[in-house]
Amino acid sequence: MNETRRIRTYLLDTSALLAIWNDEAGADEVERILRVAPSRAKVFFSFMTLMEAKYRLWRSGGKGLAEEFERMLKNLPLTRVDLTDSILDWATEIKTTKRDSVADSWGSSQPLSRPGRRWCIKILNSNKSKTTYL
Repeated sequence: MNETRRIRTYLLDTSALLAIWNDEAGADEVERILRVAPSRAKVFFSFMTLMEAKYRLWRSGGKGLAEEFERMLKNLPLTRVDLTDSILDWATEIKTTKRDSVADSWGSSQPLSRPGRRWCIKILNSNKSKTTYL
């Protein structure tokens, strides 16, 4: 019997990436996702998520710390999603019609700009993990 495994698609927010960097609550869940990638999961993060994490680290620990964080991300099974016209349009609509921050609008636009794929969005805020499926 040939078993077909479904590949899950995850989008990590800034809190999820900083959780693994700082070994905070929720880091174990993110690490579990990364362990199964790329054979059973595709894991993405937004260019805006990277910028937000880097500026936070730069402010708190200096430019070198922010650069070290970016190097760490490059060694993980993650794919950065950069700006496209579709993402720009979705982010603009989300920011205009919802009360999301600019960074959250960019992050939320990633799945909407790639139809036909089921997304699992990992959000780690205030030591709580939230999973949203789109």
